[in-house]
Amino acid sequence: MNPLNRFVQQSRDAMKLDFGAIIDGLNRRHGNDKFRLVRRNGAMIETVPSIGALNILKYLFTDAEIVNTIWPLLHNLAAIYRNPFQQHIFSQLMRFSILEKVVSDRREIDQFFEHNKQHEKIRRMPLFWLQWHMAKCSSGDFLAAENLLEQGYTEARNLESTARKKFDRRQLDDRRAKFLMLRAATTLREGADLFRDFKEACELTEKVLRQDDPQHYPFETLKGIVHAFNERSHRLLDVHRPIVEQWIDTLGNYARRRFGMLPRGYQTGAARAALQESGFPPAD
Repeated sequence: MNPLNRFVQQSRDAMKLDFGAIIDGLNRRHGNDKFRLVRRNGAMIETVPSIGALNILKYLFTDAEIVNTIWPLLHNLAAIYRNPFQQHIFSQLMRFSILEKVVSDRREIDQFFEHNKQHEKIRRMPLFWLQWHMAKCSSGDFLAAENLLEQGYTEARNLESTARKKFDRRQLDDRRAKFLMLRAATTLREGADLFRDFKEACELTEKVLRQDDPQHYPFETLKGIVHAFNERSHRLLDVHRPIVEQWIDTLGNYARRRFGMLPRGYQTGAARAALQESGFPPAD
């Protein structure tokens, strides 16, 4: 089944629009079954796989039109108790990595996050701030990116105080480590500041690796640490350089041991590639 195909009722609930009726109207105007980009088949809305949703969005709609369609949808979904399908839509549409595939205008990207910040339930989500942080990293605004990520940690603490249970910070911690190394590799940080960045990044990555159910992303963070060291080790003080090198060696060897805990499939393949590029190829 094409993953873009959805039940009419599910789309209606999410968007507060009757897409089945809209598609029926398009078919009537164009002649039955002549409007082929999106079509209705009984209770299902179907897209044409060979065309693809990304191409439809990139070539038929402006950045502003896309943003002004997505944020009301997210507001609608944030206001309700979401079933698994609705939660999948919500989490995917919130992701910057998906947004940037179809929206390139930085002003519209900022508008996307500014609109969503206005919704209290979205504003309280730590991972909303993480996505905005990633958008600012992409544009090179590291000061804003750091502040936004810190707001994510603040919201995590707020959730813990109200829900009285620990918030899983793995994504925040991993992103913090990635951010430190991205900034180190692309700016003029040096000396003691750069030393502290490497120290925190190594500690956070080890912390993420030690937790249950490891995934591929801390292995990719290790690759970023190695890359930053190769690019910027000359900006460290002579006394600090071998210390950081030892931290990386210890972290890399630990990551190799944790590799065997990953589930087979994509996770293993992505982690293996990251370890090999980092100079710590797994034994098996």
